[in-house]
Amino acid sequence: METILKISNLNKTYGTQQVLKEINMEIKKGSIYGFIGRNGAGKSTLMRCICGLASVDSGALELFGTGLTADICDVRKRIGVVIEHPTLHKSLTAFDNLEIQRRFLNKVGKERIPVVLEKVGLGDVGKKKISAFSLGMKQRLALAMALLNEPDFLILDEPINGLDPMGVVEIRNTIKALAESGVTIMISSHILAELHLLATDFGIIENGRLVKQLTASELEAECQHYIEIKTTDDAKACELLTAQFGGGVKQEKERLVMTDVSIPTEDIILTLSQAGIGIKGINTVDQDLESYFMNIVSEAGGKQYV
Repeated sequence: METILKISNLNKTYGTQQVLKEINMEIKKGSIYGFIGRNGAGKSTLMRCICGLASVDSGALELFGTGLTADICDVRKRIGVVIEHPTLHKSLTAFDNLEIQRRFLNKVGKERIPVVLEKVGLGDVGKKKISAFSLGMKQRLALAMALLNEPDFLILDEPINGLDPMGVVEIRNTIKALAESGVTIMISSHILAELHLLATDFGIIENGRLVKQLTASELEAECQHYIEIKTTDDAKACELLTAQFGGGVKQEKERLVMTDVSIPTEDIILTLSQAGIGIKGINTVDQDLESYFMNIVSEAGGKQYV
């Protein structure tokens, strides 16, 4: 599969602060790369380096097989970008804002404008002035501007910020459709549950370091699913449950963890009750992306995600 983006040992410093540290990353064609990190972890800086909005101090960065040479300016024309707060002319309409962008790109015809407005759910408000737009509508217009040049690689920093639930679903479906058509997408979001639904691959950045990269299937394998049991005698309960149901039961601090979630909880309760062991609590735990992220950040020495 074609590699769209390859980064090797990339470093970036602002003043005396190193904000990116030995970044290694690879994104394949057609994937949706969910980029996760706290505010200030380095997400936007790395995206700006990829787009050419910030310089690289050291390391290698390749786009579509082209490295940091004069030619990379040409291949960057194949990127669509929404980073931080896009510049919009509030006194103009959505259509006029896109027309300014279209002329600047000098790549597509005017007929492309209603296509991208419709694609992001703004087909009926193209003649409305930006000053009357909600935050969510501005986010959609920013995405339309990024799609104007029919990009092969789309970089989106918090594209669903400010959207209502219906808008989030519409943008999700748009992103999925783009990926299915062959567009490669790098997306960051603080709404981790939404990224979990979207992304085919994930990268977690903490304190300027890419601390974890994994596919969606690898994430599912690493996210823990278990039955948590709290009793009046964990040692005895662990021994009894192991004998009754086999391995996969371990004693941790003030609880038991049973990894075989297929065992009915009523069978566990009956087994313990018949042995005279009191049950303080029992529940099934399904770890999601947010919990996984918090654990990874904690292991990397960062603060808990908020």
